[in-house]
Amino acid sequence: MEMAVDQAFSLGYREMLLLGCTGGRGDHHLANLGLLEQIDQRGGCGILLDAANEVRFLGPGSYRFKNRPAYHYFGLIPLDAVITGVTLTGVRYPLDNFTLQRGSTRSISNEILPGKDALLTIRAGHVYLIRSQPEPIDTQE
Repeated sequence: MEMAVDQAFSLGYREMLLLGCTGGRGDHHLANLGLLEQIDQRGGCGILLDAANEVRFLGPGSYRFKNRPAYHYFGLIPLDAVITGVTLTGVRYPLDNFTLQRGSTRSISNEILPGKDALLTIRAGHVYLIRSQPEPIDTQE
């Protein structure tokens, strides 16, 4: 997978969707999660996707997320020992200038409110944003 990421960058791609790299072996799964950080450090944007989850690596900044495609839950998994200035709005469990510690469960199992966008700000630190349990697609719309 790392060689595929290198090839994508050499061809000028900066947005990458990593597929087929989460099942079967924990070492492969964790290593491929680490590739999201490498993609970010090289100026790209990566998403690791499987049938049940979408994972992004995020650092300091502000982000707006629409719930499309719709997922039931999302969580922030701290990667650094301390993540500061975490603010979340438009969600069931908002945070205001919160400090997250690695290993904390205070930022998981959240939900975007119906008709809202989730707004996330991180002052310092890095997290995985994991959206889980995709909602069935309504083909009647």
